[in-house]
Amino acid sequence: MNGKFVFGMLLMLFIVAGVIGVGTYAYNFGIAQGMLTSGKLDTPAAGTMPYPYYRPFGYHPFGGLLSCLVPLFVLCVLFSVMRMVFWRGRWGGMHRRHWDKETIPPMVEEWHRKMHEQQPAQKA
Repeated sequence: MNGKFVFGMLLMLFIVAGVIGVGTYAYNFGIAQGMLTSGKLDTPAAGTMPYPYYRPFGYHPFGGLLSCLVPLFVLCVLFSVMRMVFWRGRWGGMHRRHWDKETIPPMVEEWHRKMHEQQPAQKA
């Protein structure tokens, strides 16, 4: 594995994490702005502290019915990357086949010999 591949993967992960972070921040900012401008948000009386917003079962950045598929998607991507990094060579991957002197097929050896023979002088 060369350094360009590792650098590319790390750069891609950094960019994806940044896009997810910006998207989550923009989503939460939009929700807060919508609640503020809708007029349904009650302001607390002077001198009292409001209750914090409670989300049961932790933080849900994606929410909705399909939020249970997000961890499954992350696991699939993780195992795919691990397979590519550790076991790429066994299934071919991006390796080129190189022949040794003993394993060259006969027809390739004959073609190679013919290519290096002296060509007869051509008449002009």
